[in-house]
Amino acid sequence: SVYLNGQIDKIVFYMQDGLMVFNQGGTCTFANARMEEVYRELGYGETVVGRKYEELHMVNTSLSDVVMGRSVIKGKVCLGDYIFEESLSTLWEDGICEGIVAILQDQTKVQQMENEIAYRIAAVNEVHHRVKNNLQTIISLVGLEAAQTKNEEVKAFSKTIISRVRSISVTHDLLAHTGTDSVNLKTMLMRVVDGSLETNTVGQCRIRPNISGDDLELTASVATTVALIVNELIQNSLKYAFGGREEGKIDLDIEKGEQYSWITVKDNGCGFDQKSVKKAGGGLGLKLVDSLVKSSLKGEITVTSSDQGTSTRFSFWNRLKK
Repeated sequence: SVYLNGQIDKIVFYMQDGLMVFNQGGTCTFANARMEEVYRELGYGETVVGRKYEELHMVNTSLSDVVMGRSVIKGKVCLGDYIFEESLSTLWEDGICEGIVAILQDQTKVQQMENEIAYRIAAVNEVHHRVKNNLQTIISLVGLEAAQTKNEEVKAFSKTIISRVRSISVTHDLLAHTGTDSVNLKTMLMRVVDGSLETNTVGQCRIRPNISGDDLELTASVATTVALIVNELIQNSLKYAFGGREEGKIDLDIEKGEQYSWITVKDNGCGFDQKSVKKAGGGLGLKLVDSLVKSSLKGEITVTSSDQGTSTRFSFWNRLKK
């Protein structure tokens, strides 16, 4: 109807995207308000109607190529301070090209946001990279100090410190390389296990680690805490579970739940008397683990031990804030 056509004309005229129509000869016969506004700011005068296709700096495609191509041609166009995605399509009737329609979608704000996001990601990655380097420096300094002393207790304490710092460094190293704000749990645990085995050898005992279960992503703060806890549990197993044995096994299992997820660290070592350990007040490592699970992860922890080995299972809330 005439009324409907009139409404469509209004919509086209005031739409947010720029729109132009060219005739067969490449002369602009129509431009909506947005298109006129853009070219007016670029100094093209009051109107672009009547100007040629080549004057208006369309996508780097000639008029004849657009007509011959028949399909929609898209590309980015920079006009002054604006960044547009331009679409060129032909109008056909009875096999004859009647003209060309050009639509400009303003991508300026989108591009600015993408640039801002890229900058922030780069800045965060740089922070993680520097933190990792600083932690590596601490590890080197502690290692040098340990090498200078003959005191075995100091050497053992240095190994513990190096192991803990290295477990924290793992998270920052992964974040620096992935360019995201989350860490893959299985990948992180593999790195923690490798670092723990490298730091604390168990004489001639060969340790067989295994990681199984669900896979999930952790935020940086949760990942760092989980890495520290798992490292501490593995260190305990390496120190106390496999004395005099030729080989041992440490299994890590991940269970992903709706609200809470669980990690179980289990060895097949000699176990320990839980009553005696509790009566003695427990070691610093176990106190650290218990505190981190309950305070930082808002989770729970259970420990079972027998002559078949020790199993520690702890949980963490999936929706912990960064």
